[in-house]
Amino acid sequence: MSKGRIRRHGKLGLRPVTFPRRSGQTLTRMTARTFDQGLRELYDVFAHGLMSKRAFLDRAGK
Repeated sequence: MSKGRIRRHGKLGLRPVTFPRRSGQTLTRMTARTFDQGLRELYDVFAHGLMSKRAFLDRAGK
């Protein structure tokens, strides 16, 4: 399986992909489900150019 592909596993069929690091720690890729629905909607508004980066960061920080 190539790097970066999502591996199928378990009931939902998805398992987080992990990335080993030189320090011995492992990073886990975050998915959209990891984030709050409100933050995802806020990002959608920002991504479509309807909000400035500053406004997005201010609101996301709350």
